[in-house]
Amino acid sequence: MSKSQNQALVKVEFDSVPTLSMIVEAAAQASGAFGGEDTGLGFLVSLKNIKLLEEPQKLHFKTKITNEHTMGNMTYFSFAFLEEDTTIATGSFVITVE
Repeated sequence: MSKSQNQALVKVEFDSVPTLSMIVEAAAQASGAFGGEDTGLGFLVSLKNIKLLEEPQKLHFKTKITNEHTMGNMTYFSFAFLEEDTTIATGSFVITVE
């Protein structure tokens, strides 16, 4: 994993070729890269513009997560799911933390 203030690149691995729902869940979990030690339980509350651009072929990926905006306990993230140099899926979501 590599991380800057507003962006993280997280390695993701699956046991089988992922479906779009598996990709979105992995992206949401990768947003945990922005959490600290005192971060509470997070909930995925909204999805927007989720697009499968290419059918995944492999089991190892990277997801680029961008913290677009935080307000209180809610954060708006965008993501790009990458298989080597190919973008497999994109979209955005909102996570709220207890």
